[in-house]
Amino acid sequence: MKIIKPEISQLEFIMNMWADEPTMKPVGGVVLLNEEEAHDWFRRMVDPGSPSHCYRIIINDEEVPVGEVSFHRLNPDTMTAELNVKVLDRFRGRGYGSRAVMMMLDYFFGEFGGKTFIDLVAPDNTGGQQMLVSMGFSKDTNRTDGCLLSLNREEYENRVRHSAQISSGCRSLE
Repeated sequence: MKIIKPEISQLEFIMNMWADEPTMKPVGGVVLLNEEEAHDWFRRMVDPGSPSHCYRIIINDEEVPVGEVSFHRLNPDTMTAELNVKVLDRFRGRGYGSRAVMMMLDYFFGEFGGKTFIDLVAPDNTGGQQMLVSMGFSKDTNRTDGCLLSLNREEYENRVRHSAQISSGCRSLE
């Protein structure tokens, strides 16, 4: 699996994914854009894009696009950005979302230099909440308009360091 910067030819996939009700229901509902709006979005988010956005398509091992992962609304003063991940309904439950988020976390906290990721997840999107919590995100229990989850660089690095210690301490089963 990989995450890639989409080409304009993949805009149709993105628009179809956003129009797919089973995929979009847990994240607030379908998003329908006309062709002009879609091209404007692509220019703003992808090409040429901007430093406050990073949008990628999730591609499975069969080279089939299965979803998206991105960050947007980066605050350059705090280096905090909002995380987004969506996997087509028919491809859920295969680990694509969590692997794509890990790839984006590696980039955001590493090469990009980000400090905090947040994600306001719909209250009834328990699958999305559980996935992010299992990856080290913390819930803000003071929010009532949704489930705000966050992960900062230090928490991420501690989690990565802990994972490396566990894997290096495992003996081979030869």
